[in-house]
Amino acid sequence: MIEILKISGDELMAMIGQNKSLQFIDMSDQELGNGLPFETTAIAFPKIEANINQINKHGLVVLACKHGEKSFFASHLLQTKYGFSNLRSLAAGIESLVKLINES
Repeated sequence: MIEILKISGDELMAMIGQNKSLQFIDMSDQELGNGLPFETTAIAFPKIEANINQINKHGLVVLACKHGEKSFFASHLLQTKYGFSNLRSLAAGIESLVKLINES
C-alpha cells in the first residue's frame, strides 16, 4: 500500500526558512500560489500527467491545491503510476498556507 506523505504549512515555511531546496507545485486552477513568498510551478491538476517532465524526480516536491484534496490524489497517481518517491501533499491546501503567512 502506498503511503501519501503530507506536510503542514508550518513545516513547509520552516524548511523554506532554512533554505531547504524544494519544488512547490501549485495545482489550483486559479494559480493561488502566485502571491507566495517563494518560487512556485503552476501545473493544474487535470494537466499533471501531460506536464510530468516539469516535476523534479530528485529533491523534495510539495504538491498543493486549494484545500488539499487534489494534491493528495495527484501524489498517489505520481507515486503509483510514475514511481515518484519524493512527494509531499500540502495539508489543508494553499488557502490555509496563505492565511498562515499573512498572520505571521
